[in-house]
Formats: sequence, C-alpha cells, structure tokens
Amino acid sequence: MTANVLEMRDVRFAYPGGPALFENLNLEVPSSGHLKCVLGPSGVGKSTILQLAMGELSPESGRVAVDGTFLPVLQNFESMVLRWFTARRNITWGLNGEAQVELDAVAQLLEITDIMNSLPGRLSGGQRQRVVLARALIRRPDVLFLDEPLANLDAGTLRRVLPRLRSFLHEWSVSSLWVTHNLGEALAVADTVCVLHEGGTLHEFPVPTPGGNDDLVRAIEELLR
Repeated sequence: MTANVLEMRDVRFAYPGGPALFENLNLEVPSSGHLKCVLGPSGVGKSTILQLAMGELSPESGRVAVDGTFLPVLQNFESMVLRWFTARRNITWGLNGEAQVELDAVAQLLEITDIMNSLPGRLSGGQRQRVVLARALIRRPDVLFLDEPLANLDAGTLRRVLPRLRSFLHEWSVSSLWVTHNLGEALAVADTVCVLHEGGTLHEFPVPTPGGNDDLVRAIEELLR
C-alpha cells in the first residue's frame, strides 16, 4: 500500500447545469489508521467529496485514487439495514467464524451489546446507525468513508464512544475520511481537521491531542464563520 489510501489531485467537479462546486480540490488521507475530518457549511460539498472518493461521481478533470478496500457509512444508513435480520446478523452476515470473534469488541465499543438479538424495527435511529457502523468496522477496510456516522447519538453516548472509536481505528490501522458539522466531534476523533470552503479550498489543521487546544478551536471557528 502507498503512503496515502486516498488521493484527490486538482479535481474539478460540477453537477449538471450548475457552476463548478470544486475548481481545484486537493485532498489526501494517509494510510494505516489516519483519521481526517472535513467540516464546512451545508452545500459546500462535503458529501460530494465522499461520493467522488467512492466513485459514485466522476470529476470533470483531475485525479481521484483509492489504494485499498473501502466501506461507507452514509446519511442514508437506514437503507443499509436488513430489517429481517437481528442486529447481530446484520453485522456479521457473510463473515467467517474468525471475524465473528471480534464482534464482542466492536459491540462494546459502540455500546450495542444489549441489542444484538433485537430486530431493527425495535431499535432507535442511533442504535441502527451504530449497527451499520459496526458492520463496516468488523470488516477492517483500509479506509472508511463516513458521512455524519454518529449524528443520531445523544451527547452522553457520543462523548463515551468517540475516544474509544479513535483508539480502535488507530489500533486496527483503518483510515477514515469523516464528514461532520460538529467541531467538537471532529476534534475528539481526528488526527487532521479540514475546513472546506466554496470552490474546494481546504484549510488543514493537525490535531496533536484529542480535543485540540484553545488556539486551534479559535482558528477553526474563525474559518467556519
């Protein structure tokens, strides 16, 4: 595997009939467990970056390359839930016995141990979202493409899950491109935070320790205004 699991170089993209959303987008996600979060206002193109990375959209010019396997956890996660399977079977469907051994660790990480035998119809939106995330995690892709993957969690659960998820992804060497509106969430989980502006301009900030510091928070908040 190369140094970067995702590279976007000089990408120009526009939706049909519209102006260019990105004029010269450049973004990379290092391999082996790097977590990069993208912040920005609605409509600036955060989810479009994920669609380009997954090959669902094609750039007008420039280069998009993924080196390795990837799995998405998107905002339309409900369509990824198999409603006739329990949470456990949703997560482990198609896996061999060895991979299923890791189920307990993933379930504890995401605080879904007590709902593993429940059907999706009996789960909350936040629980169903974590089932979909668990299904992606247990397969250990080289990179995860995450669009608001924990948006349905209450604040208390989010505070508990984020640091454990960060450690887990580092330990398993699973890189992530994570889109969110939540600065606190981004700083808690990311190795690098990017602020996306119109036209595809990105400002990147390394996060040396989870949560960042006051200067880092102020610098990012200034760009988000």
